[in-house]
Amino acid sequence: MNTLRISPTKLIAGIAFLPIFIFISWTSAFETEMILDNEMYLSRYMNISMNPFPFGIEFVPALIMHASSLLGLSYFEFLFIKSLSWIFILNRISNTIGKGSIIKIILMLAFLLPSFHSITAFLLRQSFAFEFAILAITSRNPRTKLIYSILMIFSQISSILWLPLILRDLSKIFLNKSMLGTILFIGIVNSVFKLDFHSPFIQISNDIINISGIFSNNLQTKVDFYTSGHHSIDSASTASIKNTIAIYVSLFFLLLSRREKSHKDIHKITSIFILTAAFFFIFYTNPILANRLGYAAYFLPGIFLTLSLENLLRSYNLGSLYKLPTIRRI
Repeated sequence: MNTLRISPTKLIAGIAFLPIFIFISWTSAFETEMILDNEMYLSRYMNISMNPFPFGIEFVPALIMHASSLLGLSYFEFLFIKSLSWIFILNRISNTIGKGSIIKIILMLAFLLPSFHSITAFLLRQSFAFEFAILAITSRNPRTKLIYSILMIFSQISSILWLPLILRDLSKIFLNKSMLGTILFIGIVNSVFKLDFHSPFIQISNDIINISGIFSNNLQTKVDFYTSGHHSIDSASTASIKNTIAIYVSLFFLLLSRREKSHKDIHKITSIFILTAAFFFIFYTNPILANRLGYAAYFLPGIFLTLSLENLLRSYNLGSLYKLPTIRRI
């Protein structure tokens, strides 16, 4: 008599997760509110044949839009397909987590939040960049890793800040207790005293723009937008209390972790979240600059929180407490 072992996460994914995920992706795409960035992306999509590179040097999202348009897909169908692409990212991250772990279920829930799909449509280029970053981190072939890294950079130029964390494992720096404690301290102090860190950023950015060559126009546009002061017009500019709390909790979980036991890819992904959390707290008084440079930590807090919890539990050898029982079928 043969016994077939069924992974609980695969069973849940097959029976419940996929249909729900597809439904949420569909409804989120077709109920997208046409304001601000959403309206801008719709306009760019509708005119992609006449203006094939509407985002300048950030040509990767434009090429994907153009391909979608050539296939006859509407903008909302394009958003639906884009939401479905997160399945591959979830799979890549999930494969770095222990088999049968309830953490995988929590991770699935993070990808089922309608707000997750809404914000990744609203910040489309950042979303593409983050997906390519995960694909680069989890790729074993050096050439494939390089290709994904290039696609990441030319999806959203500011993601070049993530490149060192993709190419090298810098988790010993970013998961260091002193580093985590410093970021938490900056977050608390800046939220109380509203310190101005974005003025030095403007000066440094202007110096970089002067030597950035083909990137100069895109960088200048971004710096002007981030520092224009017209923050009240952006619906995503006000720091969400629940997202900010999630960042604090995630950093606190990492601070409590005793040692690094998670997969090295989880360390790299977590390092990106820590870096973006640092940007968010440093530029807290400039909401647009904070949430754009802090994109991953601020807008994808469910993933950050889940990976931080995984690191905490694994560091204390609590794997048995979050293992799901294997289902046997005769």
